[in-house]
Amino acid sequence: MDNTTIDKIHLCLNEISICKQLFDSQKVDDVCGRLLSIYIMIRADDITKMWSHSLPKGEIERILSDEIKNKYNCKFRHIRDKLGAHYQTVAEDKTIDIFENSRIFRSFDYGSISEFIDELFLAENLIEEIETEYIGFEFLDDFNMALEAIDTLYADDKASITNSALELFGFNKGGVITFSNEQRKAQFLKGIELMANYAYTLVNKPYCSIVIKRLFKRLLICIIYNYHDNLYTRKEIKPDKEQYEEGFDLMYKNLYTPKDDKKLLDSVFEDFERLYRTNEFFKKNRKIRDRACGHFDEKSNITEINTILDSLSIDEMYEQYTNMLNLFNFICKNIFFANPTTTST
Repeated sequence: MDNTTIDKIHLCLNEISICKQLFDSQKVDDVCGRLLSIYIMIRADDITKMWSHSLPKGEIERILSDEIKNKYNCKFRHIRDKLGAHYQTVAEDKTIDIFENSRIFRSFDYGSISEFIDELFLAENLIEEIETEYIGFEFLDDFNMALEAIDTLYADDKASITNSALELFGFNKGGVITFSNEQRKAQFLKGIELMANYAYTLVNKPYCSIVIKRLFKRLLICIIYNYHDNLYTRKEIKPDKEQYEEGFDLMYKNLYTPKDDKKLLDSVFEDFERLYRTNEFFKKNRKIRDRACGHFDEKSNITEINTILDSLSIDEMYEQYTNMLNLFNFICKNIFFANPTTTST
């Protein structure tokens, strides 16, 4: 492997090490632990791809890396694909399956994730023929700030009624199970909202190390793009493609009742876009998500990857996300059959 590839693999493993340190603190709640696991699988995907593209077939290092890659593909890749780098909601029969994503979200545990992390580290050490130590949290203050954020999020000891698709079967949680695709899409958006709240709380700390800030920024960008791509239908993906999903923008009108104000709601997405240019913003910045967050661009070095990441303002992106959140809540509060999906206690 060339030095650029090794450097990117080391960055992936260091970010995984940071997540593992938070796990090992035993301070994370159920949702936060699973969210960190999802991010680990985003970076594991990069590692296994870089191994496959860099190590010659037939060599002992490639055989070893292929074993890890096969385990990732069989046990963990669906976590990354369905909940992380993307947030896919459509089942094979083209219905929106609220149970499938909840099942995936609850299908992995710390024991299996921790074992896989150890295998990643060991495999890279064997490939490089040198044992590399990953710093993770370089400064104790950064570690404590992250734990402080996690403590404010901790919810395993709080009973609540939720409409988030991810929390329906969580600790001390209950909620409404809906039966229409439109209402389920709304519940998925509520689930992504929960993830965004966790990620923003983690990134919004004055960390000493830019490494920590960038990790949580990458996570937040992935989540906010997932929110956008479920609220809006991506026009650049043709309907006959596997990746195509209708967004809430093409679905919400199916929930109208005679009492709903159609005149108020019919053009709400068009009016919103004229005011905030949200689609324009996300289209312009998608390369940042693609090259520095959901994937690490294999043609770029670490400096180039981090430079493109640093070019996007967290505040600007979060403001756009907040605008989308307000739009979604406005629609749901003005449609009788959508209103229950925004209510939590």
